[in-house]
Amino acid sequence: MQFGLEFSGPTYGTIGRLAILYMILGVLVMLYMFISTLKRYSHIRRRTRSLVNQILAQIRKSEWEPSALISPSTEDPQLSVCAAALRQELSGQSPIAIIESLKRTLDLLGQRLKQMIDYLRLLGWSVCFVGFIGALSHTCNSLRAAAYLKDVPLGALALGIYESVALLEIALFIGLICLAGSYFNQSRLSSLNLEVSDLILKAAEERTTQDLII
Repeated sequence: MQFGLEFSGPTYGTIGRLAILYMILGVLVMLYMFISTLKRYSHIRRRTRSLVNQILAQIRKSEWEPSALISPSTEDPQLSVCAAALRQELSGQSPIAIIESLKRTLDLLGQRLKQMIDYLRLLGWSVCFVGFIGALSHTCNSLRAAAYLKDVPLGALALGIYESVALLEIALFIGLICLAGSYFNQSRLSSLNLEVSDLILKAAEERTTQDLII
């Protein structure tokens, strides 16, 4: 029958099929980006802890030598560059001042991850929008069929609208997963920043307490 109201399974128009194809591709891209963000966060955390551990060791020493905080020898080229820049920046600074320097270093190390978070968020919104357009198009086709064909059964019209709602629900579900994943990774970066700051503050407090006792 015209407008796809008689079928053995869901039949969508061109726009609806394109929307479904985009949603399928969106799921594949989402899975890839989830795996990539997990790996990148793991690398960032390992690099950051490598820098922080050396800083903590210097803070706990009796003499504060910012220029000797970070060893330039490392197998990670990006970490080596960040370490050299951080070593120069910390020269002549107090232990508390290194928190802001570490924040900037963490921002530098997490640039790619932040970019992927933005892409994941954009993917989520785009899937929702494309799903809405596909559902709206399929609903319009069903209503147009009911308007032009007087013998269209009510059940067929209801089924067409149901398919549109189902398409929109799936798109919203995929989009919400993308958005949740982006905010989750952003939250982990913020938590890592707070964790580093707490470690530095605790080490500085211990150092101050030892100096007072002496």
